[in-house]
Formats: sequence, structure tokens, C-alpha cells
Amino acid sequence: MAEKMESGWINSLLGNADAGSVPLIKSCGRYCAERNGHLKGAEGMKNEARKCSTAGERARFLSSLGLDASAENDCVVLRFHKSGCTCPMYPDVNVPDLCHCTEGHEEALWGEVFGVRTEAEIVESFLRGGKDCIVRLRFGE
Repeated sequence: MAEKMESGWINSLLGNADAGSVPLIKSCGRYCAERNGHLKGAEGMKNEARKCSTAGERARFLSSLGLDASAENDCVVLRFHKSGCTCPMYPDVNVPDLCHCTEGHEEALWGEVFGVRTEAEIVESFLRGGKDCIVRLRFGE
């Protein structure tokens, strides 16, 4: 039987992070998406997703996958309504800077799916006192 990972060290690390640590934390999220097979799992979505060129088209595509997605200006907003964070490390890791890891994960995943540079911003999260997790996606060329 596998032992549960001791999470005190990562809570401490993230708790002492500063603004200069954000790129490193985001890179951990990108690595998580790759290591856990999420990018490979996105393969089946690419053909249809890459036909989408506007925020509205992308939001409709994501909604067709069962996600709560909407277009706001040139962005797509994803809303996750549940009693906890979407990150599998939560609740063991419960430091608000964990959200930067999620940003990196979302950038890697949706960038791979849509085939364009993607920036993710956590607008609201459970770890930051919100009632939902809201992610804003901006797509480049």
C-alpha cells in the first residue's frame, strides 16, 4: 500500500514564494499536465478544437465537453463549481500560490488543444476564499 505524500514541505515552499517564483510554479503545472498524460489525452480534441478561432467558438467547444465555459470579450472563462480545488494536491496542499500551478496546467492543456499560445489567470479560487474556481483563458496566435 502506497503511503500518502507528506505535503508540509510544499505548503511551506509555496507559503514562502514571492512574485518572482510565479514562473517556476507555473512551469510545475505545465510539467504536471505532461507527466500525468493530460496533453496526450487532449489528442482526440485537437482536430475539432483547432477549427475554433474566436473566444465564442472556443467557449462553445468547451461547453460541448461539459465544461461551464463562456466568452467574455476576447477571453474564455471557465467556472468550476464544487466544494474543492480542481488540483489533485488539494486539500493536502492548501496555499493560495498553488493556483499558479493550476494556471500553468491550464495554459499547457488548452494551448495543446487549440494549438495556440494560451495564458491562464485564476480570477477566483477556493484557496483564495472564493466560492468557485474561475479561470480566464487568453489565446494568442
